[in-house]
Amino acid sequence: MHSPLTNRSLPLALAAGFLGLGNDLPAQVTEWGFFKGAIYEQETANTMPTTPWLWEAGVWVTTSSTGDAGLITLSGGNISGSIPFEQDGDEWFLDRDYQNQAAMNAELPSNATYTLTMSGGTLGLQIQTFVVGPQQYPTTPYLTGLSFNTLQQFPVGAATTLTWNSPGPLVQASGLTGLTIEDRTGNELFTSLTTGAQTSTTIPANSLTANACHKGYIDFAIITTPPAGGFGIPGLVAHVSSTDLEIRTWPFPTAPCARQDTYGMGCAGLEIQSSDPILGSSWTLSTFGISQVTPVAFTYFALAPQTPSLPLSALGLGAPGCSLYIDPVSIITNLGGFAPGGQLNITIPLPPSQVLGGTRFYAQTIALASFTPLGLSSSNVIEAMLGN
Repeated sequence: MHSPLTNRSLPLALAAGFLGLGNDLPAQVTEWGFFKGAIYEQETANTMPTTPWLWEAGVWVTTSSTGDAGLITLSGGNISGSIPFEQDGDEWFLDRDYQNQAAMNAELPSNATYTLTMSGGTLGLQIQTFVVGPQQYPTTPYLTGLSFNTLQQFPVGAATTLTWNSPGPLVQASGLTGLTIEDRTGNELFTSLTTGAQTSTTIPANSLTANACHKGYIDFAIITTPPAGGFGIPGLVAHVSSTDLEIRTWPFPTAPCARQDTYGMGCAGLEIQSSDPILGSSWTLSTFGISQVTPVAFTYFALAPQTPSLPLSALGLGAPGCSLYIDPVSIITNLGGFAPGGQLNITIPLPPSQVLGGTRFYAQTIALASFTPLGLSSSNVIEAMLGN
């Protein structure tokens, strides 16, 4: 259920306004930042989650015009070479999801120096070096009082106050607290953002949609502000603890909300994406980057993840950068075959039965690849939960 970088980092980017950075500055790079985060999920009322289900890192750069940059890359830390950003208008972003903290720190450690390199646009070559300081994460957020139960039957027509635990003194000294709620497609419906510690907020009546699933998250962030360098303005570096929330507006069926998330990294350009597995509709999984020289791929479905992930090189197989993210013992089926055009699309009709709500599947694609020594490539993994 966790949000993609462009949504999850938005509260952190907005914090620039509170910290005196904002888009009203005359610099053509108007905002930039880096964050690392532990992502939790609360499953019981008044209970702090103990184990992150995902770790996330992200970097973003915003310019005043779309053509200010033609390419932005990140290097440093333990990155091999550099990683290019994706572009969405005047926003450039890099999003990395990891199965565990060790995997994140192996590539993007704290207490390390990084470099952002911009080129190819009207700004020309711009280099911004910054240091990510010591690793320290805030207290884990969790809803308190009746708030967790309220989210299961949320009263759309009434103003509703949610409460949560204190983010702790580090956040109060130099950080922010935020609650964001989105609809299923990622449209932001409500945001509350405060510098320092905040322990409650009131959602106005009719902010959410009746009889629907929503996703939300509480963010606690400890922030530092690297000085201006080649980009001309200070940046923002954050260590974040975040808890994902499922919000069901009343009335709604008893089964949980359908959701899907991805983590891990594919090799040889292979990537799998998924729609939400909603009961009574069609669940679509698409894999991209399949070799058109050997266009054959299969998506495997398992009932459990491989924890930790298993590099194929550890098995003595010649597939550098390729990993197994699903438990091979729990594989129940595979679908696929010939994949023309470098893409494999799988559509699975899901029955409407509410008893299937909450069932989890893990999906990963394996494809033939003429340019790896083993002749195979593997994708990232989809974690999907059936529901409404």
